[in-house]
This record gives sequence, C-alpha cells and structure tokens, in this order.
Amino acid sequence: MGSQEIFKQGSRTFYYSSKFFPADKLEDVTKLYAFVRVADDFVDSFPQQIDEFNKFYQEYRSAIASKKKGQ
Repeated sequence: MGSQEIFKQGSRTFYYSSKFFPADKLEDVTKLYAFVRVADDFVDSFPQQIDEFNKFYQEYRSAIASKKKGQ
C-alpha cells in the first residue's frame, strides 16, 4: 500500500483537509503521515505486533545509515 492510500485510510478528515496544502508540501506531509501511521498501527494493534515493529524499525535504521553513507 502506498503513502497516499495509508494517509487516506488513516485519517479521512486530515487527508481531505491536506488537499489545500501547496503541492510540494503535500507530498512531504503524505510521506510523513504514512510513516508515522504504519509505526503507530504496529504498537496500537492488539496483540501488539512487536516483531513487525522491530523489522520496520531495523529497515528504517538501515535506510538512514545507507543515506548517510551516500552523502
């Protein structure tokens, strides 16, 4: 599922309100919202999805580390 769909399903009110943002800001907001929503869904689920969250976290850390190496 892409960032746009995660955003739309996660908060319809904020999703439709965000349509008033400038296009360059909307893309950033959509990506940030989707990222935070995915992490939040792991810890808010019952039972909590600890292994899935830890995998998500490790993938995030790896992406940050590889981006730093590429700078």
